[in-house]
Amino acid sequence: DVEEQKIIEMNWEQSYKNNDLEFVCLPARHFSGRGPLNRNSTLWSSWAIKSSVIKIYFSGDSGYGMHLSKIGEKHGPFDISLIDCGQYNLAWKYSHMFPKQAVTAAIDLKSKYFMPIHWGGFILALHPWDEPVKESKKIAEEKGLNCLTPKIGSIISKETLDKNSNEWWEKY
Repeated sequence: DVEEQKIIEMNWEQSYKNNDLEFVCLPARHFSGRGPLNRNSTLWSSWAIKSSVIKIYFSGDSGYGMHLSKIGEKHGPFDISLIDCGQYNLAWKYSHMFPKQAVTAAIDLKSKYFMPIHWGGFILALHPWDEPVKESKKIAEEKGLNCLTPKIGSIISKETLDKNSNEWWEKY
């Protein structure tokens, strides 16, 4: 359990700052609720994490939409954007991004580096487990966008940033 005084609730465009670190609650495109009686009762959010040394965007679980270019205009450019690219299906097009949309989102957000997320952890869709990262990386390279694909669980630092993109999933 998390102590209640440590929980900070926010609406979109609200922020919380602690020393040099600011968290900005931003729109995402999904649905919320975990039961039949609370559907869409809470916001589904993405986040901008800003400091004097780095600006990060985290899409959370989100479908592609106009909110991304608006976020890029207002809060970008971002050093790294972590963007949902997996568990897609045409029936869920408003909740999850296809790889091409994830790359477009990274461009809309004015990202220096794009990191595909929301793939490889569990199977919800019918695509192969590694298809999202393969497609995202291929499309990012075609667009000239830096794509980070660190092994799940690895640590990224400024010094290792460009050394964290490989095809580690090919070994599985």
